[in-house]
Amino acid sequence: MLEGRKVKKYLGLMVLLAATSMLVMAAAEIPADKDVLTFEGKLGKVTFKHTDHANRIGDCVSCHHKTEGDAVPQLCSECHMPKEEKDGAPKLKDAFHDNCQGCHQENADAGKPTGPLKKKCKECHIKEKTS
Repeated sequence: MLEGRKVKKYLGLMVLLAATSMLVMAAAEIPADKDVLTFEGKLGKVTFKHTDHANRIGDCVSCHHKTEGDAVPQLCSECHMPKEEKDGAPKLKDAFHDNCQGCHQENADAGKPTGPLKKKCKECHIKEKTS
């Protein structure tokens, strides 16, 4: 029989292995053509490293919140329209800003590494240089 400390170490190792497996599975489910996504915006293109975010977050439903069970996650634009609210869903830009910046702010508030925040638009929105 294992002693108390050994049991705790064993359980801790099992939890760590399970969490690592979930992160690897989350990234593995992203199709290659969805690894890095680019969105056009008035302030410039936004490049989103999909796989990196999936690895950090560990689940798909944090962003793809209408996905149920083993269903393939829908594109954001299937519910969120670019120019208008539809069926109670905010416009695409507003949904991105609320979800992305909200998550980044939560991380910042918790003292964790984070992506760009509200006041730093040009960290996400990059205008191409014209010659």
